[in-house]
Order: sequence, then C-alpha cells, then structure tokens
Amino acid sequence: MAEAAQAAGPVQVAKHVVVRHVLSWYDNGSELAETVPALREITDAQDTDAALLCCLVLEQALVDGLYDFAPPRSIMVETDDDLPGLLASLRQISSGPSTKDVVIRARLACALADASLTADSSPARVEDVYGSLLQDAAAGRHRHARGLIAARGAHAFAVHGAPERAQTLWQQSVLASSEDGLYGDARWALRSLRMVLWDHRGKTLPTGLDITTRALPNNKRMLAAPTDPALLAYEAAHRGEPIGATADVRRYLWEARLSGALQEQCLAMDLFGDILLAQGYPALAVEAFVCAGMPEKADEHATPLPEPVDMERWLASPMRRRSSAASAVLAAQNAVIADEKVPGIIAKLLHVAQNLWTAPPSQPHPELDSLKAVTAFGIRIPKESIDVILTLSGPALSGQTRYDSDIAYLLLNAYWAVPVRAEDLASALEALMQLPDQHELWSALRQFPSDSRPGLVPALTRSARKGIQQASDVLAAWQPASRAAQLAARRACAFVLRAPLGTRDPRMIPIDHAATTVAMLLGLLNAAPLISIPPEQLNAEPAEVLPPGTVTPPGEAALPSPDHPQEPDDAAFAAAQPPGELAQTVAEHLTALAGDIHASTGIRQRRLLALPALLGSIPSSAAAAIAQRLLALSQTPPPTTGHAHTAAGRSKLAAAALQVSAEAFAASRTPRSALTDADRAYLSQVVAAAMPLLRSDDRTHRILGARCLSTAGRTAEEFAPLAAGLAFHGCEHVRSISTAHLDASDPLLAGLAQDPSPPPRQDGRRHPSPRPASPCTGSPRDRPPPRRPPNRRPRQHHPSPTGPLTFRLPPDRPRGMMPPRSSSTPSTSLLKTPNKCAT
Repeated sequence: MAEAAQAAGPVQVAKHVVVRHVLSWYDNGSELAETVPALREITDAQDTDAALLCCLVLEQALVDGLYDFAPPRSIMVETDDDLPGLLASLRQISSGPSTKDVVIRARLACALADASLTADSSPARVEDVYGSLLQDAAAGRHRHARGLIAARGAHAFAVHGAPERAQTLWQQSVLASSEDGLYGDARWALRSLRMVLWDHRGKTLPTGLDITTRALPNNKRMLAAPTDPALLAYEAAHRGEPIGATADVRRYLWEARLSGALQEQCLAMDLFGDILLAQGYPALAVEAFVCAGMPEKADEHATPLPEPVDMERWLASPMRRRSSAASAVLAAQNAVIADEKVPGIIAKLLHVAQNLWTAPPSQPHPELDSLKAVTAFGIRIPKESIDVILTLSGPALSGQTRYDSDIAYLLLNAYWAVPVRAEDLASALEALMQLPDQHELWSALRQFPSDSRPGLVPALTRSARKGIQQASDVLAAWQPASRAAQLAARRACAFVLRAPLGTRDPRMIPIDHAATTVAMLLGLLNAAPLISIPPEQLNAEPAEVLPPGTVTPPGEAALPSPDHPQEPDDAAFAAAQPPGELAQTVAEHLTALAGDIHASTGIRQRRLLALPALLGSIPSSAAAAIAQRLLALSQTPPPTTGHAHTAAGRSKLAAAALQVSAEAFAASRTPRSALTDADRAYLSQVVAAAMPLLRSDDRTHRILGARCLSTAGRTAEEFAPLAAGLAFHGCEHVRSISTAHLDASDPLLAGLAQDPSPPPRQDGRRHPSPRPASPCTGSPRDRPPPRRPPNRRPRQHHPSPTGPLTFRLPPDRPRGMMPPRSSSTPSTSLLKTPNKCAT
C-alpha cells in the first residue's frame, strides 16, 4: 500500500500516513509529529477526505487528553516541547475543511469545540464554544446528529461545573437519539444523567434506570464498533489478562468520550488504570483512577508509591468525583510531599473544603475528603491556614453536625501543629466539648501528646466544672494522682464490672467506655499516693449513663440518699480493691464479655481491644488463662447463616481475639525462655490460625496475622524465623512488621531498605537497636520507635490502651493525625475508627 501511495503522489502518501497512525492509535496513541504535517498537505490540496481525516486525528487527541492542560499532560502518550505547537496547528488545520456528511460535520464541530476548552475552563467558556452548535442542532440543521451534539455538549458542561445545563442537554439527547432509533446512545445518556444527578444532588432518576432501559427496543449507537469493546475488555480482565485488552479498552474509551457518555468514560478509564497497573506503571494508574473518579482505588495504589503524584491540577476539577479522588491521593501521599509544597497544597485543599456545609452529604464528597486530607498533614499544617480552619469549623462549634468528628480531628491536628495559635484553637475545642456525643473528640484527647496538653487543661477544667463527665475522665487520665481522678477511675471500673453475662445489657453504654475505663485504670495503677475510696461511694453509675439532669459534679461522690439507702454491690466492693487486684478483675471480666454471644459484635470487639493495655499489669497465671480463653474464642466457627455484614463482623472479632490472645501469652512468660510442650502446642495453634489471615484480602486481617507471628517470634526463639519470613509477604504493612526481627547484617533488611513501599522502606533503613519494652505487655514492640526528625517540635509516642490510637513519627518526615480511609499510610496520627488496626 505504501508503494501504491508513493506512485500516486504526495497527497496519497500523506493520506496513507494519517490512516496508518489512526489505525495504530489504539496501541500507540497520537503521533502528531507525523500526522499534523500530513494533514496540512491534505487540506492544502483540498482533498475530499480532509474533513474526515482531520476529525479522526483531532478526536483521538481529545481522547488522549492532550487539550485538557497547558502545557499538555497525558497518561496515554508522551509529551514534549513541540507538542503545544502541534496541537495548535491541528486545531487550526481542522477548522478549514468541510464535508457533505452531516455526522462527520457534526463530529468535527464538536471536536473543535472541545479542543478550545481546558480542564479549568468556566461554564461561560463552554457556552461560548458550544452555544451556536447546540442551537443549530435544536433547529434541525444536523438531522441524525442531534443526539450526539446534545450529549457532547452535556459532557462538556458536566465536567466544567454546570450540572443543571448538562442535565437538560442529556434529556434532549435521550429524546433525539430515541427519535433516530439510537437507543443505545439514549441509554448511555440516561446513565450519565443519573451519575451527575447523584454526584451533585444526591438523587437518582425517579423510576430507576433499569426500568427505563428495559423498555428500549434496541442497543444501537452511532459510534458503535461491530463488536462490543467493553465486553471484550471486561472478558480479558476477568481472565486475568488485562494487558491483552489494551486496544479494546482504548476503543471503549474512544466510543464513550466521543458519544458524550460520562459514566461510560469513567468506567473505561478505570479499566485502563487496571491495565497500566498490570503493565508496571502505578503512578500513571493512579492518575487514571483519579480521572475515572475512583477515590478508593486511587488511594489504595497511591499509598505505597515512593514519589508523589501531581494531583493539584485535578484538585480543583468541577467534576466532584475527580476532585474527591485527588484529595484522597494527597492524603495518602502526605508523607512524601516536599515541605515547600505543603502550604500551597493545604491552601488549595481548604479552598475546596469551604463549601462543606452547603454541599450534598452523599458521596462523592470532595469537600469532606479535602478536609480529611488537610488533617492528614498533621503537624505540617502551616500557621497561615489556621484562620481558614477556624472559619471552616464555625458551624460545628455551635451545634451538632454530621461532621463533628472530622472537625474535631482537624482542630486537634491544627492545635498540635501550630503552638502560636494554641489559645484560639483551644477556645474552638472547648466549644466543641460542650456539645453532646463527641465520643471521638474525647477518645483522641485521652491520648493527646503530653507536651501539648497544658494548653488544653483550662478548657477541660471549665468543662468538667459544668458537669461534663468526659472532661473529668480526660483530666483523670492526664492527672491520675488527684482524688477526683482516682474516684472516677474506680467508678468507671465498677460500671464495667456490672455489665451482665449471658444477657443483653439494658444500660446505655458509651461507644468508647471500655477504652476509657482502661485508660483511667492505668493511671490509677501509677498514681501516688493512693487514696482509699470506700465501696459506698462506688455505687453510682458514671454520669454519662445517667438520665439528663443527674450529672454529678467532678470530685463529688454520688452518695445514697438518706431516704433510699443502698448497700454496695459486688462491683463496688471489687472496684475498691488495690489497683493490681482490680486490674486483674477488670481484665478477666472484659475477656468474659468479649466471649458473650448476647452482646453485639461491635461491643465485644471494643471490649476485646481494650484488653492489651492491661496485660502487663496482671499476674502471669491470669494472662495465660486469658490467652487460652481468647484462643478458643478465635477458633469459634463463623455462622453459616445470617447477614453478610454479621459474618464479616464475627470474622474480624475472631482475628482480633487471636492477636490479643498472642499478646496475653507473651505477657505471661519471660521472652526467649525455654518452651514447654504446652507452650509449643499453643504457639503452633496461633501460627496455624494466623496463616489464613495472612492470605486474606482484608488489610486488617493481614496485619493481625503478621502481629501474631511477630509475637510468637519475640516470645520463642524457634518461632523467630517465621516472623523474619514476613519480609517476603506481598503486603507492605506485613513486610514492615518483619523489620523488628532482622539484624543489621541481615540481607533481608538491606532489601527492605530498597522496598518500593514507604512503610517497609522506612523501617528497613533504621539501624535495629534494642527495642524498649511495651508499656502494655512488657515485651518488645513489633516496630522500633522512629527517630524524631530534626528541626521539628518534639513529640512523644503514646501507646493506646485499645491498640489503634497512636502517634508515630517516620524517620524523615512527620505525618498527620488522620482518620484513615479504606487504605492508609501509617502515620503519626489519631486514627478515627477505634476498632481498625493501625500498622
């Protein structure tokens, strides 16, 4: 063919070049350096095929995203300094030729309009380039292309921040496409309409899309290929061969983008991201997931990347899905973003979050995701952002909102990061303390860094004097030596000991009461001097579970009324015991409560996760008995019937029971001492039970399984190779746990120091030193404490009584106290969900 074109003349040669590259575009992308000069040759000769060829090349450049940004940036083709000039020439060349074919003429006009827009163009600019074209289509001047033009216009308005205009145009596209018998295009327009309605209003089509599309007589589309590329692409992905589906996915993306089908474009881009991931381009895959509006997948695959992915250009996208995904990536990669870029990024995140209180509460929620991303930066929050943060938090300080916990974490991180504004931030936190049901605020305050606590003590004291029991509890955890603190700790223990076994507890129990009680009991164990509290003063329930209006002032005992005398119950006498005996009693009762099938799985798990902090304060025999009971609990078979979420909850309970059982066993014996046959049998059962957890698709299960092996390895020398072997696991968090069991001379440690994921790489680069004993179990932690980075305000590591709430500092850069998403990078953070495991 090339020889025939050469013999026919230069125009035929140029047409051959263009056609060849158009056909190879599905595998190679746009080759404008060769097609643009050839198109100029064709248009100068006024060839009858000029409009068609210009349309094809321009459309492919649009699908590659080459016109979205200046300078051009694309995840599909490489860019260079000559590309902006080639793009401008292509647009200028394509504006000249015309054709009698109505559809090609309409497609070329839409392509020229889209090529005049960038990702940050305003709706007014979209109206300028599409207005006359839409008017002509509505007047019937484009006959069979009316539906296509309306859909392309709707797509442009949707991605540039005019969802109402897009909704109207997609409705017009449905009508026009149906009149032309193109019901496949009508279906795609309905799907896009549904997505935009949900994204911007939290609503969907009244009758449901399935009911509507079931009545359509065919699935014809104007740009459909003879075979369905979407079906072929998904079949390849289902077979585990996504790389072989590259051309099909590109065709699927081409059809979706040029049909104005926004939802199909997102699905095609998501599939293209999977292909990039399989080909070994994770950074480009993350960009594809962001472009597809998939925040969970973008977050998951951005977390292990050693270098940041540029998300600033997507952050301000009017398309809510893309902005939300960009915020998720910035939150996941906060530790690898350069210090000099942090203030600018946080300013942009806060700009996106400013509409938090007026945006629809449904997902995608870029305003909330941006706020969480700011929280993720933790101690790196700049002082210039404090005024904006205080303004943004205003509505949450005057009444309960759905974002109270997120605002609480944001204010705590800002207080921690900017000491010079501590007074203003403490005032805001005090206002938040006055509101009911601030469970996560109080949970975070109990474990706040000790060097940052003094500025909050006045606010807590004033709140406690107003009768807010949680404030008294926090002060008790911070200042355990006072009589009020010791009284509150013993009353909280009495409340836990009154929890019945074998029946559902009728009382109203705060969500974090077990963790609160353990934190206060730990303070009581270290209090000096001890103050004797008579059992008669321990009969009263904590104020937080009494009816409104019966709050007991801090430091005063709720004594029995003279008219209604009440003898101390067994729980009151047990709570009056010496602290060591009380700790054993509480630990044993929490163990029994964790195994009580009459309580909900969530309550059982919270009680279970409160146990580890007490294990180092009870006798070895008691810890050994707890280990055996929890091992039996972990081996309880899951239910074969019931809801899926119930089975999943019990599976998580069993995994947590196994890990706490291993910790209890480690606390019951001297590390590295000789094993008895019973000990060896117990550890063998733990290892066998941990193996399915390590194979799990759930990240939390994998981490719990790794911790079980790590505990076994530090407890007995013969099990240490199993813990070191975690270095070969596919999960980066599991590999990170293995570093605690590797010597400085171990080649595995050198390999982990070059790991592509941040957690094992950071731990692998630390020189192993003798690990301090855990304050909870008296045994070494799974991971050595990181060094405090230079030129940073010193902070402390505060182990949580429940396990997940921790403050950690990477060796090179601090991270924030962020509530984690579906997957998150380990950070110096107050983790939001008390029952999720932190690595």
